[in-house]
Amino acid sequence: TGMPKGAIVRHDGALNHIEAERQVLDFPADFSFLQSAPASSDISVWQFLGPVTCGGRVVVLDDVTHSEKLFRLVKENRVDVVELVPVALQLLMEYVRALPRENRSLPALKWMMATGEAVSVDLVNEWLALFPGIPVVNAYGPTEAADDVIQCAITEPLPPHQKTVPIGK
Repeated sequence: TGMPKGAIVRHDGALNHIEAERQVLDFPADFSFLQSAPASSDISVWQFLGPVTCGGRVVVLDDVTHSEKLFRLVKENRVDVVELVPVALQLLMEYVRALPRENRSLPALKWMMATGEAVSVDLVNEWLALFPGIPVVNAYGPTEAADDVIQCAITEPLPPHQKTVPIGK
């Protein structure tokens, strides 16, 4: 509906989600995650607790629209996983494209996750053009299901005529 609804989610569902993500995306025990979601959102539970439950670390970003700060935090803290809504991902890419090529690398980043709303084919392809070795994970799931229930890791550019980005099975 686009309107906050205050869903109640069981702890075991959230913990199952965290463990499933760790297994599917092959996170090491000490992975680091950028905390970018507001603490009141369902996504924040997984961003806060995912690394902490296995000895990893959380790097907190206080303003997801501050692309320079986001990029710097990810680079300097050697963040493994970043999860952003598509509009924040677009802002980040605009910032990165303005940097000299030699300053664009994110050597520790293993996954860019796009969640919260539909991501476009163009946005996925633009990310893969900037960072060909860092897949985009398109994830989907309702809050009531403890966050993501399906996802698709995209490692190669999608055909430009394709209308939607796969969300997995």
